Amino acid sequence: MKRVIIILAAVLIISGCVQTQTDEKAEAPSKLSRTETSTLSGYVTDSNGNGIGDAFVALAGGGKVFNTTTENDGSFLFQNIPSGRYAVLTVYSKLHGMKNINDFVLPEGERRINITLP
Repeated sequence: MKRVIIILAAVLIISGCVQTQTDEKAEAPSKLSRTETSTLSGYVTDSNGNGIGDAFVALAGGGKVFNTTTENDGSFLFQNIPSGRYAVLTVYSKLHGMKNINDFVLPEGERRINITLP
């Protein structure tokens, strides 16, 4: 339960940071239509390249948060996510820790990222 509360707090903080960064960089109107969506997939691994199952992965941006957990092999998949700027937060446990990627741009179409936890 404590882990869930910490994760939710971190996602909310990151979501606020991404919104602030997006607002500061919003000098020109966005060319992205609200109907453009993306698919994001990848793996969460440890420093030895082993997949980490049951890791929490969240995308936060534009006032929205999307989250999932990894499969046993460390793979994850987000589908039909609006294109735009996000922060990516990955959390596993005290053993592997947390990784945060700020200002991640998710273009229309498919994108793949691999995240290595310490």
